[in-house]
Amino acid sequence: MKKFIIILAAMLTTACAGGPGALGGGEDKFTAAYVNAHIVVGKTTQEEVKALYGVPDKSSQSSSSRTSWNYKKHGPLYALSDLVSAAPGSVPGVVSADSALNSAKDASSASGKLNKVMDKSSGNTAVKGDNLSIDFDKNNKVTNWFLY
Repeated sequence: MKKFIIILAAMLTTACAGGPGALGGGEDKFTAAYVNAHIVVGKTTQEEVKALYGVPDKSSQSSSSRTSWNYKKHGPLYALSDLVSAAPGSVPGVVSADSALNSAKDASSASGKLNKVMDKSSGNTAVKGDNLSIDFDKNNKVTNWFLY
């Protein structure tokens, strides 16, 4: 039981520390400006992308040796919440951790909606997204990316 609580606390700390989908601080890694500044087609490697965004939420490969990685802005927070929700109800602290994660998800969602309203009302046309897909060639270099 203590081991579960320690692992949960470590995962929660990591999810809130600034990786993709983190709730607090730092530059938004899901804007076209950020991606353009950090990912260069034909030059940036998979390792460099992993250093920026972490392990992808989803990866796929085609018969032509093209690999695609997909990131969700709120991926770690939502994955952690799903894990905690699946934990047995008999583990003390899980109910309160689940409640805290759901509150964090709600706050993150409300913040995102508020930002969209503010951008629209101010005329901000900067490209932002909640998902990032990055394609790599057989040499593990970026061939293109899509922000949506």
